[in-house]
Amino acid sequence: MFWDFDVPITLDKSGASRNASPVIDSLRTFGYGGIVLSESVTGKVVKKCSFDSRPISRLKSSFSQATELVQKTRLNVILSDSQQIQTLSSSNACIQSYDIIAIQPTTEKLFYQACQTIDCDIITFDLSDRIPFMLKFPAVNSAIARGIFFEISYSSLISDAASRHHYLSNCLNIVRVTKGRNLIISSHAVQAMLVRGPYDVMNLCALIGLSQSEAKAALAINPQAALAHAQVRRSAQGVCLASNIASLHPENDAWILS
Repeated sequence: MFWDFDVPITLDKSGASRNASPVIDSLRTFGYGGIVLSESVTGKVVKKCSFDSRPISRLKSSFSQATELVQKTRLNVILSDSQQIQTLSSSNACIQSYDIIAIQPTTEKLFYQACQTIDCDIITFDLSDRIPFMLKFPAVNSAIARGIFFEISYSSLISDAASRHHYLSNCLNIVRVTKGRNLIISSHAVQAMLVRGPYDVMNLCALIGLSQSEAKAALAINPQAALAHAQVRRSAQGVCLASNIASLHPENDAWILS
């Protein structure tokens, strides 16, 4: 099952989505099976998710077919101050109200903390501008060992021709230090015209040095593993999953088999 792990959502005062429905329609049309609706915060995390457990149907999607989409929620924390870190504990009820926690560090020190100590599921970057610090193997390997994933979003490659040089340079750097491991490819699309089908995204990934199998894993297998990581983080304890290998689906359960 293919996932789009970052669909930014803006809600009006009544709680209705102002932008997500056309994007969701496009994702459904392209055959995605799961989406993660996201909102961002620049300061301390002091508010609970404003759209948790909101059914897809309440987003007033105009798509007529009854294709079922799995929906999760996500908080993007733009980390610019170490004082924000104290609110990122899994014991924080506001953090617990989201399924996925993504960190966007803005300094090298905060990047190292995100890789080594902060409770999160994804580390992401603003790829439209040059990443203001070096991505080094020790920090990245620490994050991968902790089960954290690195994200590449593709919408800025399509929407902003002026930033493509920075985008491609940043992506090549991320692929280099991760060696293609623990990557998630998301759209971060705020308009339906920026959404691409899974196989088109895989072709785009060839530009940044990912193989077809690595790109497919970043769209299908790794998102499932990130959700499993998030479930363990939210429970504040380890979980051992035992499965009969004969009962596993070769595609839907590939994240377990890998």
